[in-house]
Amino acid sequence: MALLRSVLLLAIPLLAVSETSPKPADDDYIHPSNGICTDYNIAQEVTSSNSIWALPKFENNFDIAALNFNVTRKDAATTFAPFPTAQNVTRSYGISATFCSLKTKKSGKEKTVLVATHGLLYDRRYWAPSYLPEKYSFVMYALDRGYSVFYYDRVGTGKSEKISGYENQISNQIEILAKLVQDIRNGTYTSTTKASKIVLVGHSFGSFTSNAVLAKYPNIAEGAVLTAPCKKQGTDVRL
Repeated sequence: MALLRSVLLLAIPLLAVSETSPKPADDDYIHPSNGICTDYNIAQEVTSSNSIWALPKFENNFDIAALNFNVTRKDAATTFAPFPTAQNVTRSYGISATFCSLKTKKSGKEKTVLVATHGLLYDRRYWAPSYLPEKYSFVMYALDRGYSVFYYDRVGTGKSEKISGYENQISNQIEILAKLVQDIRNGTYTSTTKASKIVLVGHSFGSFTSNAVLAKYPNIAEGAVLTAPCKKQGTDVRL
């Protein structure tokens, strides 16, 4: 619980800045040359239990320094409660995503869809960079091995909707990913490919989010690949 609170708190100033970040250039979002890819702009409505920020909003860097001081105090668990309450919030989020499958199918492996969630300070180009894609593109690598890949900009990043950092938190990220997986299972964002298996793939905060989805919805996917995950939590599941 302590780490979860820390992730939430430390993410707030970073995500708040993203509201004024420039929109990424379209030519930076490349499709792998070995895939057939479709881009989606998704209006994803979910209900999440959102923590309510109870302190004054940040006005300067001193406020952020004070936050970091308070959250790292030895007695923070009993003296610092920036999120004393939570409430269910239902709203629609704009999500930008890409689905790719191999041009030449390989023995039905394309029916295994890898759903990739990136970490903090990244967007979905983490999985399919424009720089030396033949060397660094995870999507190209996965396609070469026959798998299909769905990857997206988490809300607040890339081409997805920018929302307040006070609202953007792990709870709505979990529900957005879970709903995306459900829709992928139903064939909504997989073109002519019908997913028979779904594997959650994450990096850093994306692994944290994917693991939280698995903990809340244990039967949502057939597998997971979690890279650079956060510290072990009480709700972690062993795969």
